[in-house]
Amino acid sequence: MSSSTTKEPLLKVQGVSKAFPGVQALKQVDFELVEGELHFLIGENGAGKSTFINILSGDFPPDEGKIWLEGKEVRFNSPIEAQRAGVKTIHQEFMLIPNLNVAENITIGHRQKAFGPVMDWRRTYKVAEDTLKKLNVKLDLKKLVKNLTASEKQIVDIARALLGEAKILIMDEPTSALSSGEIEDLFKLIKELKRQGIAIIYISHRLEELSEIADRVTVFRDGNHICELPVTSELKTEYLVEQMVGAKIEDQYPHTPMKPGPVKIKTTNLSFDTSFRNINIEAKEGEIIGVTGVVGSGMEQLAYTLAGITGDYSGDIHVKNQVVKLKFPKDAIEEGIGFIPSDRRDMGIIVDFPVSHNISLPILEKLGKKGWIKKETEEAVAKDYASKLQIVTPGIYATTKNLSGGNQQKVVIAKWLAKAADTLVCVEPTRGIDVGAKTEIYSLFHQMVEEGKSVLLFSTDYSEVLGMCDRIYVIRDGVIVKEFKDNKVSREELIKAVFGDVEKSSPKVEETN
Repeated sequence: MSSSTTKEPLLKVQGVSKAFPGVQALKQVDFELVEGELHFLIGENGAGKSTFINILSGDFPPDEGKIWLEGKEVRFNSPIEAQRAGVKTIHQEFMLIPNLNVAENITIGHRQKAFGPVMDWRRTYKVAEDTLKKLNVKLDLKKLVKNLTASEKQIVDIARALLGEAKILIMDEPTSALSSGEIEDLFKLIKELKRQGIAIIYISHRLEELSEIADRVTVFRDGNHICELPVTSELKTEYLVEQMVGAKIEDQYPHTPMKPGPVKIKTTNLSFDTSFRNINIEAKEGEIIGVTGVVGSGMEQLAYTLAGITGDYSGDIHVKNQVVKLKFPKDAIEEGIGFIPSDRRDMGIIVDFPVSHNISLPILEKLGKKGWIKKETEEAVAKDYASKLQIVTPGIYATTKNLSGGNQQKVVIAKWLAKAADTLVCVEPTRGIDVGAKTEIYSLFHQMVEEGKSVLLFSTDYSEVLGMCDRIYVIRDGVIVKEFKDNKVSREELIKAVFGDVEKSSPKVEETN
């Protein structure tokens, strides 16, 4: 796509810097955005992207530097000020009220009143309907948001932003929770927004999306503006990765197939509710096993069952050739199963705890007696694993929520290494994580299997599955439809297995040797 750089900038940022205690988050950053363009912003976790968009969103002002909007210098001291100026942010976590319906969520802050506190619901619904029409989409205005799909929630979030006459839309990892079909629908919506003259700052780690929607791309590294480039067919992903990390990454998937040992974990005719049925998979010592499918295929629910979260299932789970009952997470932990959820902030860590507490959570009984924790013992364990996993943090007592996504994920892994888990069940373990951090996490998985452990990788990132796994199971409509028994399967073969023949309702399991 060609850039529209000949236009006068709608947004101009010059020399913006921001520091926090112990961290210089942004250093003299420049940035421009023109009407109707999509400007892709990339960089590793901790590169300064979040700080930059927080400044533009009015969460906090810069320490120095200037910002112009439509040629006028602005300084946003609150999100309300930014929104009133037409700068709207669509966060990775949807800012919606689940128990209100679509129309109510779209019109929050803009509901039409008949008189006093009495709402004019007819006008309120008309405003919501007209806003959706601008996006060329239809939704049931009376449907509760909690019953919407991820892509429908995103539409509601975007519609709410547009109702306040958005000039600039900031989208933070908008495709991280979407299926491939939903991503396609989002891109159509983005193209319509651009056609209407809305400018978009788009933050994503999915570099393959560049060619689909972007006009320009800017790279941040260590708080610095590294480069800005037009998106053309000549722009190579490898070059952008080098700019992001400051070096070449020779092999993003540092995995060497191991000689497998005895079976660590196995399922026999495992079924749960309507989510999946008759699942037969196994993971051996020294193997990384992939389980993949589309969102809603039953893949994530299967992982939850192996982690003892779903509780009520039929069929059997075998750990080291013994049938076990995993009714609660503590049952899985006692059987040596660690769990990395797709939502690390809500399920993987306690965000307001320091790094040390999160790492020590599964081993509290080893750190003291009679309910008293020996601080020096906990400190030694936390420092050991923070060092081994190269967790970038001001210290082990730093609050975990202030770490980058990649380093938060390392904390999740660290706690299971401290627990000496034999099997690691991971769901989308690199979602929302930059390329450099991904490579480090892949290396950690490889080290684990070298030590005789097993990793079950549940992922919709097909490149990740192909690059890391010794064997791959494909789940579709709650059923395992194919097993690839070596790592030589092509991307095309894998995708064909994942999406299958839509006319087949009950596919048989196929094996590929």
